[in-house]
Amino acid sequence: MQRRTYLSKLGAVALAGGAAAVATTPASAQDSYDIELAPDTTISYAKTYLGESLIYADLPDGSTYYLFQNYSQCCQVDDVVMVLSETGEVLYLESLDGVLYTEDQIGQMADRIGEMADRIVYTEELIVETEYLIVDVTKYTQDSVLQFVDMLNPLNLF
Repeated sequence: MQRRTYLSKLGAVALAGGAAAVATTPASAQDSYDIELAPDTTISYAKTYLGESLIYADLPDGSTYYLFQNYSQCCQVDDVVMVLSETGEVLYLESLDGVLYTEDQIGQMADRIGEMADRIVYTEELIVETEYLIVDVTKYTQDSVLQFVDMLNPLNLF
């Protein structure tokens, strides 16, 4: 399957009727959270005035999916998938690089998303177009295409 890096590590993809990326937290077989990014789901790419960027999408249950980068150690950057409820509760967290975080660190990351949202100066919508969850930019200006390429391979935020 041809899927972009930031979706390919989420787990199995079910294609019955519509596409859905399914991610399960490794903590327990009982604790799981399904992330559904079906065709025509709008995903947004945002950039802040501090040069940070993130990808986010509203999910059918009212929560929001985020992909952003976090410093996991001194000079190492970790790609993190987080799902926050409408109230800001962390429903799902996965380090795409396998980093384990404490509850305090997870809370700090959730707070950081709110802070980044306050600093957004540029937003571009992306669309999930096929059952393989391939994403394309809806506006094709020179700048947006370059930013989109930088964003996907890999996320270059810092």
